[in-house]
Amino acid sequence: MISRYLICGMVLAIFAFITLNASAGDITVDDDWPGADHSTIQAAVDAAADSDRILVHAGTYDEEVTVDVQVSFVGNGTNLTFVVGLNQSAVFNVTAQYVGFEEMNISNGHDAGIIYHDAGNGTVQNCNVSSNWIAGIRIQNSWNMTITGNEICCNGDGIFVNASNNTLISENEIMNNSAGGGIHNDGVRAKYGVRNLTIMGNFISDNAYGVHLDSVGTTDFWNINVTYNYIMDHSSEGILGIWVKNSSFDNNGVYFNWDGIVFDDSNNVHIAFNEVYFNMNGIVMDISVGFNIYNNTVNLNLADGIVAGDSGFTFIWWNEVYDNMGPGIRLAKCQYFEVMNNSVYENGDDGLYITDTSNTEFAYNDIYNNTEYAINLTDCAACTIHHNNMMGNTGLSSQGYDNTTANQWDNGTEGNWWSDYLGVDGNGDGIGDTPYAIDGTTTTDRYPLIDPADTDTPKPIPELPFLISVGCMMMFVIVALRRRRD
Repeated sequence: MISRYLICGMVLAIFAFITLNASAGDITVDDDWPGADHSTIQAAVDAAADSDRILVHAGTYDEEVTVDVQVSFVGNGTNLTFVVGLNQSAVFNVTAQYVGFEEMNISNGHDAGIIYHDAGNGTVQNCNVSSNWIAGIRIQNSWNMTITGNEICCNGDGIFVNASNNTLISENEIMNNSAGGGIHNDGVRAKYGVRNLTIMGNFISDNAYGVHLDSVGTTDFWNINVTYNYIMDHSSEGILGIWVKNSSFDNNGVYFNWDGIVFDDSNNVHIAFNEVYFNMNGIVMDISVGFNIYNNTVNLNLADGIVAGDSGFTFIWWNEVYDNMGPGIRLAKCQYFEVMNNSVYENGDDGLYITDTSNTEFAYNDIYNNTEYAINLTDCAACTIHHNNMMGNTGLSSQGYDNTTANQWDNGTEGNWWSDYLGVDGNGDGIGDTPYAIDGTTTTDRYPLIDPADTDTPKPIPELPFLISVGCMMMFVIVALRRRRD
């Protein structure tokens, strides 16, 4: 008889250890084991005190839970612990601080799988959050949130962040949210005055937008860092930012989206070290100022490589832009750009196609084997073109085009290297004795180089000096007000 009791006790002890390692301050939940503290998650929350853990054993829990106490939820694994909402509100509605979720499968919420509202210091890790109507995870008016290591799929939006500060979204798989309900269907969507948002190391695919930052002109985004993500196969933009300021987007792979990376009405944004392939346009900025676009690889896009319109005070440096079906770099109605040290080659149109642009410098670029002109200036003024190497581009009778005489194709002493220049250097000073004719008007490169320019010497990526930063802000305000009047 004693041995029988001993065996039963050992079995129960082993079962408890295997299911979840409970300790003091732990509350157990099981839908079909009478030895647990509670059979529903809500009952466990109602009985909990701050800092308790709620250990949710394997099973299916059909409920929607209100969480107003500082607890953490730990499941037995995403293939064992299922919390299925009633499709009325959120599966978990959190209004307390320090609430965490781990190793659970959360689905069938209407408003979301998990909502944090006026909450802080929450974590969601190693969960599967799927098939929720409006969003998988919603963060509203909250702070210091961490979403990491989750599978988030088939929701309205994957993750929706609204008016929150200090949010980390890392190492998640965020996929197929275009297959969910709701009205947006984005991978990660942020709206209305988000600050200090980091999106890092995620795999984001097959949503409507990959990363969608849209403040719709009310409050802008500050300090957004999108880095080391794969963002691919979206029916709209891979990354779309509207009213984004003081932010960086770097080291991302952005493939097979409608457009790759797009910004509108934004200021002081760094776009660097990204691979941008097989989109419609690669990188686009519109009505924006103060950008640094550098060290990106932009190729095999179905239209243009890098595009800027109605923008100013921007550096485009050290990019490799090739095999795009349109121009490699297109600027329209821009001013105060520096386009330097880029390799622009084998594009299906002009290497650089520049229209209605002024006060812009094009220097130290390698531009070769493009289908049309190396550099095409149409209706431009006060632009300077020097120390570029241009080879194998197919213009009408030269590799450059300018339909005005308001630009300068040299820096006053030295011009560009043209592979088809037929002049000689009689005095051996490295400058051709006769000008190089530019198609379009009587414009010439007065000082064509005999040998290719040195475009490989590293130069520091420029930062905007104070006065230019002030100019950026003034221009940004002016174009924003003008757009609103229109």
